[in-house]
Amino acid sequence: MDLIIELHKRLGESEGEITDEIEMLLRKLDIEAQEKILWMCKQRELAVAVHNRQKEKEAAIKKRKISAANSINFWEKKIDNLMQSSNFDNLSLEHFDIKYSNRDRIDIMDKEIIPDNYKVKKESYSISKTLIKEAIKSGQNVPGAVLSTQTLSIL
Repeated sequence: MDLIIELHKRLGESEGEITDEIEMLLRKLDIEAQEKILWMCKQRELAVAVHNRQKEKEAAIKKRKISAANSINFWEKKIDNLMQSSNFDNLSLEHFDIKYSNRDRIDIMDKEIIPDNYKVKKESYSISKTLIKEAIKSGQNVPGAVLSTQTLSIL
C-alpha cells in the first residue's frame, strides 16, 4: 500500500508524466499488464475530470466578468441619465467626483476574437486599443471591440 501512496505522490509531482522513478514503482508493484492499463486509464480519467472542471471554472469566470462589465455599463448609463436630466456638468459627492469629458475609449468585449493584427507581440500578447481605435474610426469592423465615447468619469 505504501508503494501506491508513493506512486500517487510521484505522479502528482510529475504532473502526470511517467518518469523513470514512476516506471520503477510500477515494476515494484508487480501488477499484471491489464491491471496496469486499467489503473492508468483511471488516472487518465481523473486528469480529464480535473481538466474539465478547470475549463468549467474558466467559463464561469468569463461569464462573471462579462456580467460585471454589463452591470458597470448599466449603472453608468443610469447615472448619466440622472446627471443629464438634473443638468449637472459635474458633481462632488462624499466618495465620488463625477464629471463629463469627451474622450473616446475602446471596450474589449472578447479578447479571444480580436484579430492578430491588433495584438502587440510581447512575451505574451496584449491588445492594442490604439490600433483598434484607429481601425474603427477609419470605418473597419473589429470583431470583439466597440468604439464608445466616454463622457462620464466616476473617480
